[in-house]
This record gives sequence, C-alpha cells and structure tokens, in this order.
Amino acid sequence: MKKKLIYQKLIEILILLIPFFLITGPFLSDLSIILCCVLFFLIEGKNVIKLIRKNNLTYAFFLFYLYIVFCSLILPISENYFIKSFISSFFYIRFLIFAVVFYFIFQKNKNFSLNLFYCLLSILIILFFDINSEYFLKKNILGHTFNGARIQSLFGDEWIVGSYINYITPLIISLFFYNKKRSKFMIFNIKYNDNYVFIILLISAFLILLTGERSALFSILLYSLLIIFFLKINFKKKLVFFMVTIFIFFMSIFFLKPTYERIYKHTLYQLNIFSPDYKKDHQLLFETGIKIYADNRIFGAGLKGFRNQCKKTEYFVKGGCTTHPHNLYIQFLSELGSIGFCFLVLSFLILSLIIFFRINNFYYFKLNKIIFNNETLSVLIGLYVYLFPLKTHGNFFNNWLSICFYLQFSLLIATYLNSIKKQNKNRQND
Repeated sequence: MKKKLIYQKLIEILILLIPFFLITGPFLSDLSIILCCVLFFLIEGKNVIKLIRKNNLTYAFFLFYLYIVFCSLILPISENYFIKSFISSFFYIRFLIFAVVFYFIFQKNKNFSLNLFYCLLSILIILFFDINSEYFLKKNILGHTFNGARIQSLFGDEWIVGSYINYITPLIISLFFYNKKRSKFMIFNIKYNDNYVFIILLISAFLILLTGERSALFSILLYSLLIIFFLKINFKKKLVFFMVTIFIFFMSIFFLKPTYERIYKHTLYQLNIFSPDYKKDHQLLFETGIKIYADNRIFGAGLKGFRNQCKKTEYFVKGGCTTHPHNLYIQFLSELGSIGFCFLVLSFLILSLIIFFRINNFYYFKLNKIIFNNETLSVLIGLYVYLFPLKTHGNFFNNWLSICFYLQFSLLIATYLNSIKKQNKNRQND
C-alpha cells in the first residue's frame, strides 16, 4: 500500500512538471508521459482496461489509434519511412493511457487541480516578465536578444512561445473555474473574482501579440471571443473585456512598430494575391498535400508520409515540401486519407454542435448536460480552437504538439467525469 502511494505521488509530480518540461522541448515531457504510464500499470495492473472503458471518448480514441496503426502497416515495406511510421503510430497509444492516468490522479488527489493551476499560472507570470523584457528591453532572462520580429523567450531557437501560451491558457481558465467552487480558493490572498478570467485572457492575448505569432494570435482571439459568448459570466464584465481587448489590440498595432510590421503589414502583404510580388508560402504546401491525397485517397500515405512523399518527383513543388503541410485537415487527407479525414471532421462537427447548439445527445453516445458548465466548456472551446480549420497548424503527430493537445483532452475528460461523479454523489445524499 505504501509503495502504491509513492508511485501515485510520483505520477502527480511528473504531470505537474510536464508544462515546465514542454519549455525545454519534447524529450523530457514525452519521457514524463511514458513514465506516468509505466507507473500507472504498476499501481493498477489489470484495472487499466476497466478504467479505459469508463468513457465513450476513450472508445473513439482507441478506434482512431487502431486506424493509424493500420495505415502504417499497409505501407509498402519498400518505403524508406515504413518503420518510422509504424513506430510513431504504434506508440501513440501512450496518449490514451495518459488521459486515463490524468483522470485517475485528478480524482485521487483533491489538491492536484489546484497545484496544476498554480504551476501553469506561475509559468504565465514568468513568461509575462520574460517576453516584455525581450520586447521592450531587447534582451530576456536567458540573454536572447530581440530580432525585431518574433520573440524567443525561454524556448531558445524555437519560435513557439506564443503557441505555448495559447495552449496553456484554456487549461488555466478551466482549472480556475473548477477550483473556484472551493471556499478556500484564493489567488495571492485575494478571494476568487470573475475578473481574474479576463485578466488571464488579456495577459495571454497581449503576450502572444508581442511574440509575433499570427496563428497563435488568431487562436487566442477566437478563444476569447467564444469565452465571452458561451460562458456563464456577468454580461457587463464580458462587454468591458471585449472593449478593452479591442482597444489594446489596435493600440499595440499602431504604436508598437515590430508588432505593426509583423501582424499588420506583413499579413496584408501576404494576403495581397493580386500583387506581382505575391508569394504562395503555405499555399504551396497545401497544393502538395492535395496532390499526395489524390493518389492515396482511401488510407493516405501513412504517418510521416507527407515529408517523404513530397520529395518524390511526381509531388515535388519548390517551396512546397517540409515535414507537414501546416494545416491539420490537409495533413489528415494526405497521411490518413478520406477515412482519417472523417475522424477529424466528425470531431470538429461534434465540438461545434456542443458549443454552439448545446446538443448533448448523439447517435453513438449521450453527454451529461453538466458538460455545459464553465470549467468543462472552457477547455472544450480550447479543443475547438485547436481543431479550427481556417488557420495554419503544426504537425498534429509531433510529440510536443501532441502533448499540448492531450493535456487539454485529459483535462476535459477529468473535469467532465469528476463533475458527473459529484452530481451523482449529491443526488444520493439528497
């Protein structure tokens, strides 16, 4: 029993460290997930399958997992990426197990959600000072200098700090609402107030604006807009937040020259398709992805297929070949074919129906209406924005991005199932 508690505590610590490890890259964070899965098997053993079967979402995930493994297995062995594709798809199961582990710890330790909230909030505060230092003082904590366009912050040579903030913000907001129900929940000795939600969103949006990451900025603005419309918060506060956000955005665009150059001028230039200087950029990647799909319509070219197929003569386009096509939907078409594409589209449609139309009864599963509470809906909106089709995306099967996505997915399952558990307990007490 004592050993079990030690393993449980180790899992909790590893999960709490994942947001910090993500700053260093994918290795430590992915290693933490693997260790969590191993320790979980040591604790639960045969009960792992029972825990996986508790939710319909895990069934859908497992079906998707089997499909991506199948797509890798049917690749010709002559393809030089066959082994890499199979290994990548086979070990993808770790994210499903991690979601179960996350829920297990979430319900076992009442302080876990609060500890995770404080970890994420502390990271946001550190990034606030570091990004502002790099942008305005031209040097950050690590000594990186501002290049006049984009911010590095603590991420070294990777220009992903804006994306990182965009991914952790829904986690912070969701955990904030979840923990606000506790009478003792306070931030810096100040009792809970709805204004904190808007402050967190404003800080996140402003920091992403400074980073110069346009896709991340679009995502956080879309997320904030949906939060305003669909969460149960005082209407006057929503209106004030909306006006303040618009004001800060335009003031930043017009008075901060690097932001103006990157966010407004460069974007306008790229959108000017009638200019003789117009560059297709991502459009070339999209065209390559569609070409690959045209020859692999049913099952696609397998995981890591785009980066290998785009080098072939029949698909090669100068400027149109990289590791992924920078759009989830074209990536799914090219690597997983029409069937894989259906998984993605169906997921996005279900999220849209839940958020916009409050539908909770679907053909193959029925959701408890508790899914419309603030803590669950806020992370649900985060996943919706992640899958939003009309923007550029990173590689969905990239380890770093997968961890960011499945942290949100795991929190969704945890808050939803835990809320149902509490609801049932209250009914029994009544």
